[in-house]
Order: sequence, then structure tokens, then C-alpha cells
Amino acid sequence: MNESSSEKGRGRVVTGTLLTIASALIFGLTPMLNTATYDMGGSPMTMTFYRSSIALPIIFVILKIRKVPLRISVREAAELAVTGAFNIATSILLFSSYAYIGVGMGTTLHFLYPVFTIALGYLLFRDRLGKVKIISLVMATVGMGMATGSSGFNITGVTVAAASGLTYAGYLLALEKTSIKTMDNMKAMLYICIFSCIFTLGCDVFAHDITFILPLRAMIYTVIFAVLNSCVAHVILIKGVKYIGAGNASIYSMFEPVSSVIGGMLILRETITPLKTLSCIIIFTAVLIPAVSDIRGQGRLPEERK
Repeated sequence: MNESSSEKGRGRVVTGTLLTIASALIFGLTPMLNTATYDMGGSPMTMTFYRSSIALPIIFVILKIRKVPLRISVREAAELAVTGAFNIATSILLFSSYAYIGVGMGTTLHFLYPVFTIALGYLLFRDRLGKVKIISLVMATVGMGMATGSSGFNITGVTVAAASGLTYAGYLLALEKTSIKTMDNMKAMLYICIFSCIFTLGCDVFAHDITFILPLRAMIYTVIFAVLNSCVAHVILIKGVKYIGAGNASIYSMFEPVSSVIGGMLILRETITPLKTLSCIIIFTAVLIPAVSDIRGQGRLPEERK
């Protein structure tokens, strides 16, 4: 590899890492707005629906301004539908877990998904497992275990939060392994939002859990949540996955539980113990190990590393 291509590869790694970390920080803080609506008539299903429906017209206008063609093939539609299904299942499961074990703990347990992502990537697609990645995963898992063990928890909440990690692993792998990888980021998110709305409304036929009219304050929270989550965090995550792969993105996204725990403490007045603080430090360190390794590792892209 010549010097120019090495610098380009390093630039993609740095950009992908920063985009993924930025998305993680936003994902970690937005649940505070989500949870705040529950006492005003909101629900996990309601927030999941509005997260996609409010973002739709905003993304559509941006795509029109950018003059991005919106036509997709049948194959792309099928892949986007599956991706949207993973996305919607993750949201409903994760948001539901908050009612049992709180935002900080629910988000922390959700972060079993890097383990699921890398394991499924290896089993289904024969993705390479490096020593640095394995060490990082072990450290992060220990950190999450410490956070979980720092307080009592509800078995239903733990199960639901962990299940959200499995569906999110499917979501990340779909972003990397399907035609979405070569699609415009916002265009991909537009269709993911469309399918997410369809699936949510389909679920509501049986659940009857969507509150379509919320108080003004709750709607303000919901709009801010939808814009930050769908129009910003998900869009830059899609680009990050394109640059560094689903496995690496899942590791760098571990900044989310750190920001979620801190946000839960500062905004929702959730209790943070010394053990939970230590767990955040361990998770933070686990994220930095592969990030530094990738950025300094000759600037090569994931698929170029042998």
C-alpha cells in the first residue's frame, strides 16, 4: 500500500471512529427525553413510532434539497425492510426495559450487542477476530457485569434489555453486509424510518399502545428526541459502519452506556455507586484500546487487515 492510500485509509478509520463515538454519545443521552414522556402519556411504542414518523419529512426534504434519487430495487427494499424490523424491535425492547431497571442499567445491559455482533459476524460471515478486539470485548463485558452487579435488578428488565442487544447486532450487521453499505446514508435512513413506521403501526393493531396525541411538553421532548436520534445519530452511525465495519462500530459505541449512566445521574437523579463508576471507566478503557490500535495501525481499513 502506498503512502497516499495509507493516509486515506487512516483518515477513513479516524472519521468512522469519531462518527460512531458521536452517535453513541447522542444515543446515550436521548433516552432521558424518552423516559420523561412516560408520565405524560408516552410509552415505548409511542416513542418508537414518533421517532421514525417525525424524522421522515425532515429527511425527505434534506434528500430533495440534495437531489438524491429515491428509487430503490426490490432487493434493496427487502434488505431495508429487514433492517427496519431489527431497528424497531431494538427500540421497543430497549425502551420497555427502562420501566423495569432504569435508563442507565437498561442501556448498559443493551450493550451485550458488541458480543453478539462480533460473534454473529464470525459465525455467519467469517469475520476475522483479532486479539485486540477480543481483549476489548472481555474488558467491556466485565465492566457491564460490574455495573449490573452494583444494584438489584429485575429479571424481566434484564432479559428484555439483553434481547435488544441481539436485535441491534442484527441491525448493525445489516448495515454492513447488505446493499445499504453503498447507499446514501440519509436515503437509507429514510426507508428504515418508513418500514419502522409500518411495523410499529402493525404491532399497534394488537398492542393498542401508541398514544397519538400527547401534551405539548411531551411533544416537544418527542420532537427533539426524534431529530437527534433518527436524523443525526442513526445517519452518522450508518456512515461510521461503512468506514470501520459493524464489529468495530459496536465496540466504539460502548461510549453510550457511559453517557447514559452519567446522564441518568445528572438529569434523572439515578443513583451511581463507586462500583458503577469503576465499570464506566473500564468500559471507556475498553473502547479506547481498539480505537487507538485502529488509528495507529498503519491506517488500513478493516477489510485490508490480514
